[in-house]
Amino acid sequence: MKTSSIPASPMPVGLGKNIRTIHRGARRIASPLLLLIILMQLTTIALYYFGPIDYKNIKYEVAGWILYYLFMLLLGSFFARNFYLKNKSDLPGEFIARRRKFVLHSFLFSMLFILPTFYGRVGGFHLAGSLGEQYAMAAAYSAANQSIVEYVRMFFSVYLFGFFPTYLYFYDKLSPKLKKIGLVVSVLNLLLAVFTGVNKYLFDYALIGIAIFMLKYAIKRKKNYAKIFFSACILGVVFSVLLYFFALGQASREGSPSIKGIDPKMDSVAAYNLDDGLFLMGYSALTSYLTQGYRIFDMSLDEKFVWTYGIGNSTFLSRQADKVLGTNIGDLTYPARLEYRGTDRYINWSTFYLWWVSDLGYLGVGILTFLAGFLFRISENTVFKTSDHEALIIYAYLTIGFFYLSANNQLFQSGETAVGFFYLMIKIMLTKKISILPSGRRAEQIHAKPCIA
Repeated sequence: MKTSSIPASPMPVGLGKNIRTIHRGARRIASPLLLLIILMQLTTIALYYFGPIDYKNIKYEVAGWILYYLFMLLLGSFFARNFYLKNKSDLPGEFIARRRKFVLHSFLFSMLFILPTFYGRVGGFHLAGSLGEQYAMAAAYSAANQSIVEYVRMFFSVYLFGFFPTYLYFYDKLSPKLKKIGLVVSVLNLLLAVFTGVNKYLFDYALIGIAIFMLKYAIKRKKNYAKIFFSACILGVVFSVLLYFFALGQASREGSPSIKGIDPKMDSVAAYNLDDGLFLMGYSALTSYLTQGYRIFDMSLDEKFVWTYGIGNSTFLSRQADKVLGTNIGDLTYPARLEYRGTDRYINWSTFYLWWVSDLGYLGVGILTFLAGFLFRISENTVFKTSDHEALIIYAYLTIGFFYLSANNQLFQSGETAVGFFYLMIKIMLTKKISILPSGRRAEQIHAKPCIA
């Protein structure tokens, strides 16, 4: 992708608008959402050392590596602060039509896949007595019945993942009919998460909601503080409910170390367990959830480096390679080689960083986080400048990935997110180029259409 400097020109914003706007937020030193993510990651590393989970024989080098990775992430964002992605064709009419077509298709495919996905993952409307039992039942069904629907979803992954961020971001530009359809589809997707007993899907929706809320807030020149306060309260209530469900799930999940507060795999003892009440147990369980990845990263410092050919970072990619080539690359990764200590690569978190260490080494992961920070900021700037739906989806993908830095290489562990992300990245590299953001603070409406049908 080549770099070019361009003058200010009419660019499309929203589904049916063409607005020239160079927002002052695009040239900020740092992205507000990225600063929030980094603050959260710093909190998790503090909890690892000083929280309610007593990990035995902690190595303080872990903090050094994590701080290095977070610094490189922020540095990448800083270097991208003056750039955005510009369509090579740069035809506003075609751009708006393409965006409108994508949003309509994302709604359509999301509706079509709800029932097949539900039956493929759960097998029917079976409600267990608790979230833990619900998760176990759904996991057992999925293991015994390999659904072809999951493979088909990979081909539509960009539309399926892109539905929620585009629905939220372009909500004000949608017709009343699409607003109602989008709400129904969102609720059904959340119910699917409840029936499978997987907290992650619920949290992903909440994280994308926060990301879009902060993005739209930064773009607006005139702030409606009453509306902002109300939206923040709604998000607070949603997160409180999610945390409550998380605590219930941990308390009812058979074999959960949170119940007694002792985890032999992690060589740790929690300050609180179920006998201390659901709230305190939930606090310890959430801390364990957020910090156990650092524990396995800690363990990895005792092991030798074994290269995994650039695909060890993804269980999806390594599994496919092992099936086709008859290799055992998946067993060479750090999380796999640490299983002799009682951990499980498919159950226990081991951080985003450690999965990539298997391919890039400890120092090399810093270069990766620099590039990730650069991509995140340039995607954010592109949404500021043009409301590009593809940049918005990359922004949402990376938001999920960054919030799970202390946990897992979230984007590349499932085929659906890995295929969708790689496809979109390849498309962006072929159809867009890096351009310099014009300076100035101006917004002039050129043309408007109220909504799409």
